[in-house]
Order: sequence, then C-alpha cells, then structure tokens
Amino acid sequence: MFKNLIQRFDTPFFRFLIIGGVNTALGYLVTLILHYGLHLGVQLSQALNFLICFPVAYTLQARFSFQVPWSWKRLLIYPLSNIPSLLIQLAVTTIAVDYFGIEPSIAYLLSYVVAIPVMYIVVKFLVGEKKS
Repeated sequence: MFKNLIQRFDTPFFRFLIIGGVNTALGYLVTLILHYGLHLGVQLSQALNFLICFPVAYTLQARFSFQVPWSWKRLLIYPLSNIPSLLIQLAVTTIAVDYFGIEPSIAYLLSYVVAIPVMYIVVKFLVGEKKS
C-alpha cells in the first residue's frame, strides 16, 4: 500500500513541489542572509538570490523533478523560466512591505507561495523533456 502511494505521487508535478520546496528554503535562507546579514535592500536581496541560486535550482529541477540530462544549454535558458517568478516575487514583496507594512521575512515567504503555480508551468516548458 505504501509503495502504491509513493508511485501514485511520483509524478513530475509532485517532484517539482518537493524540489521547489528545497529551492525555496535555500533561496529564502540566502535572501535573509543578504537582507538581514549584509543589510541589503529588499529587492536587491531577492535579485541577488536569483543570480546566486539559479544553477542549483536548475540542477535539482532537471535531475530530480523532470529527470532529464543536465545540459549547459538548458542551464543558460533556465533563468528565463525564473523571470516571471522573480517579477511576481518582487511585486508581491514590494507591495507587502511598502504598502501593507509586512515584515520582509514574511513578505519573502508570501512572494514564493504566490509564484509557485506560474513557475511549474514555465519550468516544465523550458526544462522538461520535449515529446516527439
């Protein structure tokens, strides 16, 4: 029964969610270090997080979520998949912090949650195996 349950949830979407959780945790940690540790601005911390973490995020998504071979071409294209997410995250964080007075650490988390559905569709298109 447990094996059937695991097989049922062993889909690209659920693997994407798990790896996305790992990537989110890593990105959140990096963003907090940049913002609170290095005292960088809210938006700059998120933008630098994007640059620092995308190679790890691509590798995890390619190898585990979509189980496709790692490639330089896809690595270089992968940041394109994150641009919609980055824009959504920057907008949500800016609105949450500047207009609603929400603590940046909470606003960062909120921005990740809002961007998840968009990210799945875009990443699947850019990183996933093309059907012939």
